[in-house]
Amino acid sequence: MLLKKEGLHIDTKTLSQAVGGLEKERVLELVGNFTEKDPTVKEIEIIIAACQDGIGMIGERFERGEYSANDLVFANLILSECIEMINSRGFNISI
Repeated sequence: MLLKKEGLHIDTKTLSQAVGGLEKERVLELVGNFTEKDPTVKEIEIIIAACQDGIGMIGERFERGEYSANDLVFANLILSECIEMINSRGFNISI
């Protein structure tokens, strides 16, 4: 899905893959740029769902032995920072 906001686009598949790839800086850039454009609750829900899809990818990679427990902890950090960023814009998201 492609979200568009005031000249900014975010591809939720790209976001999911960045989360799944543990690309912290890329994830924070994507989420940060989008949240600066005053997203709606529905748009935030879509962003969170994309992040959760990425977390699912991480779980699958962990089960296959591609990721370690440390990677799971790092994934939690990425997701926590995304939630913190979103909540700093006046939302109240918890997972």
